[in-house]
Amino acid sequence: MLLDHKPNIKPEVYDALDPTGNITIKWDVISLTPDGYVATVKTYNFKQYCHIQAPGWMLGWTWANKEVIWSMMGGQTTEAFISFKCRIKRIPDHLRKVNEQAYTPTIISVGPFNNYNKNLRTMEKFKVRYFKSFVKWANINSENLVSTTREMEVRISYCYAEASLGMDRDVVWKRILVDAIFILELIIRNDNERKESDDFLIMDQMDFIIFDLVLLENQLPFFVPEKLFNFYPNCSHSSSLIDQNF
Repeated sequence: MLLDHKPNIKPEVYDALDPTGNITIKWDVISLTPDGYVATVKTYNFKQYCHIQAPGWMLGWTWANKEVIWSMMGGQTTEAFISFKCRIKRIPDHLRKVNEQAYTPTIISVGPFNNYNKNLRTMEKFKVRYFKSFVKWANINSENLVSTTREMEVRISYCYAEASLGMDRDVVWKRILVDAIFILELIIRNDNERKESDDFLIMDQMDFIIFDLVLLENQLPFFVPEKLFNFYPNCSHSSSLIDQNF
Protein backbone atom coordinates (compact mmCIF):
# COMPACT_ATOMS: atom_id res chain seq x y z
CA MET A 1 0.00 0.00 0.00
CA LEU A 2 1.31 3.46 -0.90
CA LEU A 3 0.93 6.44 1.42
CA ASP A 4 1.33 9.99 0.08
CA HIS A 5 1.69 12.99 2.37
CA LYS A 6 -0.70 15.69 1.10
CA PRO A 7 -1.32 18.25 3.87
CA ASN A 8 -3.66 20.48 1.86
CA ILE A 9 -6.16 17.78 0.92
CA LYS A 10 -9.67 18.26 2.23
CA PRO A 11 -10.33 15.59 4.92
CA GLU A 12 -12.65 12.89 3.67
CA VAL A 13 -13.41 9.27 4.38
CA TYR A 14 -14.86 6.96 1.78
CA ASP A 15 -15.15 3.23 2.24
CA ALA A 16 -17.00 1.20 -0.38
CA LEU A 17 -17.69 -1.46 2.23
CA ASP A 18 -18.65 0.78 5.13
CA PRO A 19 -19.82 4.37 4.48
CA THR A 20 -19.64 5.22 8.21
CA GLY A 21 -15.85 5.04 8.18
CA ASN A 22 -15.45 1.91 10.31
CA ILE A 23 -12.94 -0.16 8.42
CA THR A 24 -10.57 -3.05 8.57
CA ILE A 25 -6.93 -1.99 8.40
CA LYS A 26 -3.79 -2.17 10.44
CA TRP A 27 -0.22 -2.04 9.25
CA ASP A 28 2.91 -3.48 10.79
CA VAL A 29 5.76 -2.09 8.69
CA ILE A 30 6.18 1.30 7.05
CA SER A 31 9.23 1.97 4.88
CA LEU A 32 10.32 4.90 2.73
CA THR A 33 10.86 4.18 -0.97
CA PRO A 34 11.48 6.47 -3.99
CA ASP A 35 7.74 6.23 -4.67
CA GLY A 36 6.68 7.21 -1.17
CA TYR A 37 5.86 5.44 2.09
CA VAL A 38 4.92 1.78 1.69
CA ALA A 39 3.03 -0.06 4.44
CA THR A 40 2.57 -3.78 4.93
CA VAL A 41 -1.10 -4.11 5.80
CA LYS A 42 -3.13 -6.66 7.74
CA THR A 43 -6.92 -6.68 7.49
CA TYR A 44 -9.52 -7.45 10.12
CA ASN A 45 -13.28 -7.49 10.57
CA PHE A 46 -14.39 -3.88 10.10
CA LYS A 47 -17.00 -4.25 12.86
CA GLN A 48 -14.24 -4.78 15.40
CA TYR A 49 -11.76 -2.17 14.23
CA CYS A 50 -12.28 1.56 13.96
CA HIS A 51 -10.38 4.04 11.82
CA ILE A 52 -8.90 7.11 13.49
CA GLN A 53 -8.38 10.12 11.24
CA ALA A 54 -5.01 11.82 11.14
CA PRO A 55 -5.36 14.86 8.82
CA GLY A 56 -2.66 15.11 6.19
CA TRP A 57 -2.31 11.46 5.22
CA MET A 58 -4.14 10.02 2.24
CA LEU A 59 -4.39 6.27 1.79
CA GLY A 60 -5.53 4.33 -1.24
CA TRP A 61 -5.62 0.60 -1.88
CA THR A 62 -7.56 -2.27 -3.46
CA TRP A 63 -9.14 -5.08 -1.49
CA ALA A 64 -8.15 -8.67 -2.29
CA ASN A 65 -11.76 -9.44 -3.18
CA LYS A 66 -11.73 -6.62 -5.77
CA GLU A 67 -13.75 -4.21 -3.64
CA VAL A 68 -12.04 -0.83 -3.87
CA ILE A 69 -11.72 1.88 -1.23
CA TRP A 70 -11.06 4.98 -3.31
CA SER A 71 -9.44 7.22 -0.73
CA MET A 72 -9.32 7.85 2.96
CA MET A 73 -7.66 10.33 5.28
CA GLY A 74 -5.80 8.88 8.24
CA GLY A 75 -2.78 7.04 9.45
CA GLN A 76 -3.59 5.01 12.55
CA THR A 77 -5.95 2.27 13.68
CA THR A 78 -6.89 0.93 17.06
CA GLU A 79 -6.42 -2.65 18.22
CA ALA A 80 -10.13 -3.00 18.81
CA PHE A 81 -13.36 -1.13 18.26
CA ILE A 82 -13.67 2.15 20.16
CA SER A 83 -17.10 3.31 21.23
CA PHE A 84 -16.89 7.07 21.28
CA LYS A 85 -19.89 7.16 23.63
CA CYS A 86 -17.94 5.31 26.32
CA ARG A 87 -15.33 7.71 27.62
CA ILE A 88 -13.89 8.70 30.95
CA LYS A 89 -15.14 12.25 31.35
CA ARG A 90 -14.58 15.22 33.59
CA ILE A 91 -17.31 16.21 36.01
CA PRO A 92 -19.24 19.25 34.72
CA ASP A 93 -18.39 22.43 36.64
CA HIS A 94 -21.97 23.01 37.77
CA LEU A 95 -21.99 19.61 39.51
CA ARG A 96 -18.54 20.02 41.00
CA LYS A 97 -19.51 23.33 42.57
CA VAL A 98 -22.36 21.68 44.47
CA ASN A 99 -19.96 19.42 46.39
CA GLU A 100 -16.37 19.52 45.18
CA GLN A 101 -15.15 17.05 47.80
CA ALA A 102 -17.46 14.39 46.40
CA TYR A 103 -15.54 14.38 43.11
CA THR A 104 -11.96 15.10 44.22
CA PRO A 105 -9.54 12.34 45.34
CA THR A 106 -7.96 12.83 48.75
CA ILE A 107 -5.01 10.42 48.62
CA ILE A 108 -4.42 8.92 45.20
CA SER A 109 -4.87 9.93 41.60
CA VAL A 110 -5.00 7.50 38.68
CA GLY A 111 -5.20 8.54 35.07
CA PRO A 112 -4.43 12.00 33.70
CA PHE A 113 -7.21 14.20 35.10
CA ASN A 114 -5.85 14.87 38.59
CA ASN A 115 -2.19 14.67 37.71
CA TYR A 116 -1.37 18.20 38.85
CA ASN A 117 -3.00 17.98 42.28
CA LYS A 118 -0.12 18.68 44.68
CA ASN A 119 -2.00 17.08 47.58
CA LEU A 120 -1.71 13.67 45.91
CA ARG A 121 2.03 13.58 45.23
CA THR A 122 2.95 11.53 48.30
CA MET A 123 1.24 8.48 46.85
CA GLU A 124 3.14 8.89 43.57
CA LYS A 125 6.28 7.67 45.34
CA PHE A 126 4.48 4.52 46.44
CA LYS A 127 3.23 3.89 42.92
CA VAL A 128 6.75 3.97 41.54
CA ARG A 129 7.94 1.77 44.41
CA TYR A 130 5.21 -0.78 43.70
CA PHE A 131 6.07 -0.73 40.01
CA LYS A 132 9.76 -1.40 40.66
CA SER A 133 8.89 -4.08 43.21
CA PHE A 134 6.68 -5.88 40.70
CA VAL A 135 9.32 -5.79 37.96
CA LYS A 136 11.85 -7.30 40.36
CA TRP A 137 9.46 -9.89 41.81
CA ALA A 138 8.12 -11.00 38.43
CA ASN A 139 11.66 -11.07 37.01
CA ILE A 140 10.66 -9.33 33.81
CA ASN A 141 12.15 -6.59 31.70
CA SER A 142 10.30 -3.33 32.30
CA GLU A 143 10.64 -2.63 28.57
CA ASN A 144 8.15 -5.44 27.94
CA LEU A 145 5.59 -3.61 30.05
CA VAL A 146 6.41 -0.36 28.29
CA SER A 147 6.07 -1.80 24.79
CA THR A 148 2.80 -3.55 25.66
CA THR A 149 1.29 -0.34 27.00
CA ARG A 150 2.67 1.65 24.08
CA GLU A 151 0.73 -0.60 21.72
CA MET A 152 -2.45 0.53 23.48
CA GLU A 153 -1.52 4.23 23.31
CA VAL A 154 -4.17 5.26 20.78
CA ARG A 155 -6.92 3.31 22.52
CA ILE A 156 -5.96 4.87 25.84
CA SER A 157 -6.02 8.43 24.54
CA TYR A 158 -9.46 7.95 22.98
CA CYS A 159 -10.95 6.63 26.22
CA TYR A 160 -10.75 10.09 27.77
CA ALA A 161 -13.32 12.69 26.79
CA GLU A 162 -10.94 15.57 26.17
CA ALA A 163 -8.99 15.38 22.93
CA SER A 164 -6.23 17.32 24.66
CA LEU A 165 -5.52 16.48 28.27
CA GLY A 166 -2.85 19.12 28.71
CA MET A 167 -0.24 16.36 28.82
CA ASP A 168 2.04 14.82 26.25
CA ARG A 169 0.62 11.51 24.98
CA ASP A 170 3.79 9.69 26.03
CA VAL A 171 3.36 11.05 29.55
CA VAL A 172 -0.25 9.84 29.63
CA TRP A 173 0.36 6.21 28.70
CA LYS A 174 3.48 5.92 30.88
CA ARG A 175 1.52 7.25 33.83
CA ILE A 176 -1.32 4.84 33.15
CA LEU A 177 1.17 1.95 33.00
CA VAL A 178 2.41 2.76 36.51
CA ASP A 179 -1.15 3.32 37.77
CA ALA A 180 -2.38 -0.01 36.38
CA ILE A 181 0.47 -1.98 37.93
CA PHE A 182 -0.11 -0.22 41.26
CA ILE A 183 -3.79 -1.23 41.29
CA LEU A 184 -2.99 -4.84 40.40
CA GLU A 185 -0.31 -4.97 43.07
CA LEU A 186 -2.67 -3.43 45.61
CA ILE A 187 -5.30 -6.11 44.99
CA ILE A 188 -2.87 -9.02 45.19
CA ARG A 189 -1.04 -7.75 48.27
CA ASN A 190 -4.27 -6.91 50.07
CA ASP A 191 -5.44 -10.50 49.62
CA ASN A 192 -2.22 -11.86 51.13
CA GLU A 193 -1.04 -13.21 47.79
CA ARG A 194 2.23 -11.43 48.44
CA LYS A 195 3.52 -9.11 51.15
CA GLU A 196 6.27 -6.48 51.21
CA SER A 197 7.84 -4.68 54.15
CA ASP A 198 6.28 -1.32 53.33
CA ASP A 199 2.73 -2.59 52.80
CA PHE A 200 1.49 -1.32 56.16
CA LEU A 201 1.97 2.27 54.95
CA ILE A 202 -0.60 1.65 52.23
CA MET A 203 -2.94 -0.80 53.92
CA ASP A 204 -3.62 1.61 56.78
CA GLN A 205 -5.11 3.96 54.22
CA MET A 206 -6.96 1.34 52.17
CA ASP A 207 -10.45 2.70 52.90
CA PHE A 208 -9.46 6.13 51.57
CA ILE A 209 -7.72 4.61 48.56
CA ILE A 210 -10.78 2.55 47.63
CA PHE A 211 -12.97 5.63 47.91
CA ASP A 212 -10.66 7.55 45.57
CA LEU A 213 -10.51 4.72 43.04
CA VAL A 214 -14.27 4.76 42.45
CA LEU A 215 -14.46 8.48 41.68
CA LEU A 216 -15.65 9.23 38.16
CA GLU A 217 -12.56 11.16 37.06
CA ASN A 218 -10.19 8.74 38.75
CA GLN A 219 -10.46 5.82 36.34
CA LEU A 220 -8.33 3.74 33.99
CA PRO A 221 -9.51 1.94 30.85
CA PHE A 222 -10.19 -1.62 32.01
CA PHE A 223 -8.32 -3.20 29.12
CA VAL A 224 -5.00 -1.81 30.42
CA PRO A 225 -4.75 -3.68 33.76
CA GLU A 226 -6.46 -6.64 32.10
CA LYS A 227 -3.66 -6.82 29.50
CA LEU A 228 -0.84 -6.18 31.98
CA PHE A 229 -2.15 -8.87 34.32
CA ASN A 230 -0.79 -11.42 31.85
CA PHE A 231 2.70 -10.52 33.05
CA TYR A 232 1.99 -11.74 36.57
CA PRO A 233 3.60 -15.06 37.50
CA ASN A 234 0.91 -17.73 37.86
CA CYS A 235 -1.66 -15.21 36.67
CA SER A 236 -4.26 -17.97 36.26
CA HIS A 237 -3.97 -18.70 39.98
CA SER A 238 -4.92 -15.12 40.82
CA SER A 239 -7.40 -14.57 38.01
CA SER A 240 -10.46 -15.16 40.19
CA LEU A 241 -9.12 -12.63 42.68
CA ILE A 242 -8.73 -10.00 39.98
CA ASP A 243 -12.16 -10.77 38.52
CA GLN A 244 -13.78 -10.32 41.91
CA ASN A 245 -12.15 -6.96 42.51
CA PHE A 246 -12.76 -5.53 39.05
